[in-house]
Amino acid sequence: MAKSKGALHAEIVKGSTGAITHRVYRGTGTLSKHRAPSRIRFKRATIGSPLEIPNIFSLHSVGQGYTLRSFGGNKFLVSLLDLVGGFGTLNQTNDTIQPLWLPSDPSHNNRPYILPDGFVQNIFSSVLPLDFPPPLDVWLVAQDCGTPTSARVLLSLHKTLTAHINASTTATFQWRWQNPICNMIAPWSNDTVKVWRISFTPATVQLFWNGIPQQIPLPVSGVTFNWLRLFSTNTGVSVYNRRLFEIATWRRILNPVEAALLLRFYQEYFNIV
Repeated sequence: MAKSKGALHAEIVKGSTGAITHRVYRGTGTLSKHRAPSRIRFKRATIGSPLEIPNIFSLHSVGQGYTLRSFGGNKFLVSLLDLVGGFGTLNQTNDTIQPLWLPSDPSHNNRPYILPDGFVQNIFSSVLPLDFPPPLDVWLVAQDCGTPTSARVLLSLHKTLTAHINASTTATFQWRWQNPICNMIAPWSNDTVKVWRISFTPATVQLFWNGIPQQIPLPVSGVTFNWLRLFSTNTGVSVYNRRLFEIATWRRILNPVEAALLLRFYQEYFNIV
């Protein structure tokens, strides 16, 4: 078994934050103090890590804090450290259902990723002592699964309740949140790596791909969270079969400036166009 831990994100993203709703003084990169003074102020228009967005709840980055098992020339993910601690370390002690860990994706700045097999492989945190309600802002860098031939669950957020994001094989459902069932939060897509944002407020859920909302906020109620499982339902079925690079969460909804900074960081760090 091989153990390896990497450093935190250290690369500084270049470029502007794009079309976001704030004023920047020419030549300074400092946000205007004449708008929304209650918002958190950034002194520069780039970030070098999701950890720079305040009050981050959890961060699992595939190239950092991992433990691997080697078998047959391949490496499998045994555990992945939560760099913040909110959901906690993801683990999979069963050798037969550990997802594949790959050290480099040439198309995405040679970043490491994990790849489940679509049949049984998944990894999950311990259950939190207390359930918590929305808000929850979930950001991922992951590949969508195109038009699936069987149901695929990207992530689950509750140990005993049906609470997951999944791609259905039914045309009237497509990407949806369960539970309660909220169909068509996004359409089937083009099988590419994207920056995902899944925002839960106490009354709604909304999914964004690369900063673009795929649907208006849709009503949900009674949602709670108490763990994080990647690549299957809480019972281990409907397993996902595409790449995942990173997942970060906040127990609040990021404001537009924060969201623009984080989106730009992920797009440049993982070469997503």
